[in-house]
Amino acid sequence: MRDIRKELAKTEQVPAYAIFTNEQLAEIAKILPVSANALSKIEGVGENRVEKYGGHFLKALKDEAKIRAENAKH
Repeated sequence: MRDIRKELAKTEQVPAYAIFTNEQLAEIAKILPVSANALSKIEGVGENRVEKYGGHFLKALKDEAKIRAENAKH
């Protein structure tokens, strides 16, 4: 998550916390949202952030879930 945030911040030329704060990243890791709506429920994560950055994080979460599911089968 931090790597994604770092890359987005570099691309946008903004501080990393402008993407998501450490607290928001921790909440994302805790609740593992699978939709833009769920992501928007995190305090301080508004519609604009969800639209602009949410897809990157949701994709990473879905990819991680697939990996975990595959590993659980073995």
